[in-house]
Amino acid sequence: MKKRVLFVSFYLPPFLTPQSIQIGRILNYLKSNKFIELHVVTANLNNFSKDMSLYPDLFNGINSIFVGNYFADNIYITLLKNRLFFWKYQKPDIYLDWHHNIFQQLIKKYPKNFFDFVITFSYPLSTNLLGCWLKEYFNCQWFAHQSDPWADNPYQHFNFYTYKYNTKLEKECFSYADKLIFVSEEMLKFYVNKYTNIIEKSYYIPHSYDTNCLKHVINLDSVMSKNFKIFRYVGFFYGRRLPEPFLKSMSLLPKVVLNKIRFEIVGGGTKVSYYIRKYGLTNYVKIIKPVNYLDSLVYMKSSDVLVLIDGDIKNSNFAESIFFPSKLVDYIGTAKPILGICPEGTSSKVLRDLHYPCHKLDEIDAICHSITNYVCNYNIIQNKIMHERISKYDINYNIKKFENLFDE
Repeated sequence: MKKRVLFVSFYLPPFLTPQSIQIGRILNYLKSNKFIELHVVTANLNNFSKDMSLYPDLFNGINSIFVGNYFADNIYITLLKNRLFFWKYQKPDIYLDWHHNIFQQLIKKYPKNFFDFVITFSYPLSTNLLGCWLKEYFNCQWFAHQSDPWADNPYQHFNFYTYKYNTKLEKECFSYADKLIFVSEEMLKFYVNKYTNIIEKSYYIPHSYDTNCLKHVINLDSVMSKNFKIFRYVGFFYGRRLPEPFLKSMSLLPKVVLNKIRFEIVGGGTKVSYYIRKYGLTNYVKIIKPVNYLDSLVYMKSSDVLVLIDGDIKNSNFAESIFFPSKLVDYIGTAKPILGICPEGTSSKVLRDLHYPCHKLDEIDAICHSITNYVCNYNIIQNKIMHERISKYDINYNIKKFENLFDE
């Protein structure tokens, strides 16, 4: 008899977000499991970019799809709500009302004990609260997937009171969940140290790349210009993630090396143009407007070197970074050389395990050395061991980990 699984993700294709790509990928592969009957809950988002290349057949073969409309506030109203003490004290985020409405509609649609499992994917944080309600109503097992930290997330900007409130919610949800899934080993260790009672039900399943998505670019050669190498960053700069460390390093390179480089930013973001002008790199750096997901893979695959830049974790509660950027796993899937610039933690450990250089944000001399090395000594050995290490992030490998959770 098939196991009925309620799959809950606020973000799914065709809406273009990192979570849509990663969680849509899991859904796309999980639906082929003949022992699982999948029912999906997601949001219909207004004012969000769409990418029709994102698994266009995703919902084929799904038993039922429940879509709840989400109407985003005007940006100024959203900013106001985020700054009002009472608003953030009462709610972990601005999406709680959507989750509450979805719960009310689901209990009208499905009888008690209908589902065997509920699996929720957070972000948003309030998805975890929906998971609690659904577990209690359906009297089933609940798997809570965490792609980002909750109360300790430095990007949330919780104050003293909102931090205490969200820590309380976090503790309650993590205790109530039957299984907790974390996308980095560092995130798992952080929470196991914070809540020792969750160790037996905590699992590490990283983000994954999809070789099927790469098939249409797999035969592309790198843009191996006789005159320069193309370094590319694919994604947006925002918040603590800024292009300055790489641009500053470029500006300090000898002219003979700098003239052999072109840095392309596929996306853009905060203060990018400002930093390009600040370091006098107008002739060496190009900003390419955002593209759809499959085209971003083309840019990755046709690069000479891919650049990963993470934000700093200063003034946070982390001894090391526990974030696993979804772009990093796509970088890995292309098997192109990578240069990492990030704090110690998940990204740096992943890159070093693959024998790619990775430096802290303030290690400018070391960054300069790695750039020069890629320009002048372009030799990356893809041996059998390297291939096995890359394969750990293949969706075909990691989907089995998800399927095993339903059999334990």
